[in-house]
Amino acid sequence: MEQETHSPVVLNRMGDVLVATVQTALTSSMLARFHDDLLNNLAADRSPALLLDLSGVSLMDVEEFDALRKIASSAAIMGAETWFVGFRPEVVATLVSVGAQTGGLRAALDLNDALNQIQRGRKGGHV
Repeated sequence: MEQETHSPVVLNRMGDVLVATVQTALTSSMLARFHDDLLNNLAADRSPALLLDLSGVSLMDVEEFDALRKIASSAAIMGAETWFVGFRPEVVATLVSVGAQTGGLRAALDLNDALNQIQRGRKGGHV
């Protein structure tokens, strides 16, 4: 597994899948830097899938969630299908209670679940 550490988010490769592991508090400056680093990485490596591993995030407000959705939209324009992975129950409860827009989101409980779903999609002609 290759690792890159240009942003406060650790970027790893699992085959051709890019895994972005967030293990820090989300701030607007961190999210902006992550967005830039991620787009540059996707442009260089042309990963068909991005896994946003959020298992290390214990607090998230709707603005931070919206910023992550924009990152996922940018990744989609770059050709990468994005999966939100490892949401903690308290984060899910908060996002739902404040009315965050979660429609159309691809989510998985953990990295293995996401990778399995991506693999099944490839066999079916998706991704």
